[in-house]
Amino acid sequence: MKEKINIFICRYFSKEVSTIVKSNFLVDVVVTVFPSNCGKPPLHEADYKTLAKDKNCNQNCILGSVCINNLNNSDESTFTMSYDSCFELVLNKPLVNHYISKGYYLVTPGWIINWNNEINNWGFDKETARDFFDESCSKILLLDTGIEDNIGDNLMEFSSFINKPYESIPIGLDILELNLRKAISRIEENNELEEKREVTDYAMMMDLLNDLAESLSEKEVLEKIIQLFSILFAPESLHFLSIDNDKPGNLISQPTTNNPKNINKLLDRSKKTNLSNTGFCYSLTHKDQLVGIIEIENVAFPQYLKHYKNLANSVLKICSLVISNARTYELITNQRDQLESALKKLKETQDLLIESEKMAALGNLVAGVAHEINTPVSIGITATTGFLNKVSNLQQLTKEGKLTKNTLEKTVTDFYLAGELILRNLNRTGELINSFKRVSVDETSEKPREFNLRSYISDIVASLEPQLRKKKIITSITCSKYIYMKSYPGALAQIMTNLFLNSLKHAFKVVSNNTININAKNNEGLITIEVTDNGIGIAENDISKIFDPFFTTDKQEGSGLGLHIAYNLVTQKLKGDITCRSYVGKGAKFTINIPLSIIEIE
Repeated sequence: MKEKINIFICRYFSKEVSTIVKSNFLVDVVVTVFPSNCGKPPLHEADYKTLAKDKNCNQNCILGSVCINNLNNSDESTFTMSYDSCFELVLNKPLVNHYISKGYYLVTPGWIINWNNEINNWGFDKETARDFFDESCSKILLLDTGIEDNIGDNLMEFSSFINKPYESIPIGLDILELNLRKAISRIEENNELEEKREVTDYAMMMDLLNDLAESLSEKEVLEKIIQLFSILFAPESLHFLSIDNDKPGNLISQPTTNNPKNINKLLDRSKKTNLSNTGFCYSLTHKDQLVGIIEIENVAFPQYLKHYKNLANSVLKICSLVISNARTYELITNQRDQLESALKKLKETQDLLIESEKMAALGNLVAGVAHEINTPVSIGITATTGFLNKVSNLQQLTKEGKLTKNTLEKTVTDFYLAGELILRNLNRTGELINSFKRVSVDETSEKPREFNLRSYISDIVASLEPQLRKKKIITSITCSKYIYMKSYPGALAQIMTNLFLNSLKHAFKVVSNNTININAKNNEGLITIEVTDNGIGIAENDISKIFDPFFTTDKQEGSGLGLHIAYNLVTQKLKGDITCRSYVGKGAKFTINIPLSIIEIE
């Protein structure tokens, strides 16, 4: 009669262990559940003995992590298998460490079903729970073993309770079965001599598989599979053919030979009886997908071939899983690298587009000022031409002796009027050029300087006057003339220009009664600038997206970068913030808060 084995497991893994025991017909294995305290407090010797007392088992194995660290294994019939993390029971250690390093909070189906009780046991309410998980968790990750049905609702409830995103990955029971078999194998080391040999082989196999399960690249996995079968069976020759998407890949032979195995013959043999008197050939499949074929020839001890066959059956499923996982990992890694490369190129493209948008805005400013200057210059040229004609006429009359007093007086009056007209238009041209010069020079400067806020805003508005006039926009500026800032005026000019152009392109669909009001004030060292228009407003659903790159409500009129540039300049360059309030049909108000003085960092 076989000895009964008692497996002790935390209640959050007990259903999975019981399922494996039942599905594998392990009639001599009993499952005992201990409380899930996660080591606070840990399981003590007295607790274990109380639980084991009535089970009538000869051998006991306790699986866990920090929860079983206080057990000293003083009983020869009992041993513990302790892991750095209890999640290594169901998932290989590198993946567990990988997810934990990313800040994921790992949970099992058993835990997530009882999450509410656990939170209560910790003494958390919603607020304290969120504070706790905010410090240590970026995402909830459910390791779905496929045991519990309708677990999604519990996962969503917990996600909502702590306000964290969640993800579920199907992991199945393969790793847990591997750990369970490893535990059982260690227990059976005390059986009869022949059984002891078999158990030793299984224990060695499990150790090798554990090492195999930690491998991530397919090349490394295949090398370790070859090593595993070589150690277990000591064959004269071993061949492994990799299959990917039903296509034969590399054929690995050990020892290496100059006469490689015929791939077609290996494929044919895998479809027929796979056991001979001296070896065997097996197909490795995962989820009905062929991942490889392994052939063992001339094992060292053919009298144990049946035992070898059973051993191979136990290890093949795990090998198939590890190969499939390695391929998935490499695929995900390649996709991640491609995405990172694409993201880098996208960022570079975005930077170029933003720079182009800045230059386009400056170009529009230049074009507008050039157009505005053209009018007074043209008037000046016309007046100067008339002036020269009258000078020529006066010279002719003087030369011919026909100059009269009335003609002279009228000509002098015309000279005065022409000179006055020329002077007025030259002054207007000078004002435009000076306003543009102050703004455009600041646009290209990277140095902060002191400037008068009201005067500078007036210069910005003046430089935009040609474009504002097209839609008959009336502007007003409310700002004390005594506010002096030390900041980056070029950045402020770019921000104000982008806000004005945004109103021009999107807010004013008709050319009448259009206004833009600017209100600036000093609030104890914090400058608040409000730019308000009476345009068509912004839809409520769009308010949260207006500062996003490439977002625009009118593809014909905008690139979607204007407000994004303004937002970056306010928050990054000027160390402030910008918000928008708007209602459809009632205009929009942009509020900018920036420091009165910025200290330049060398």
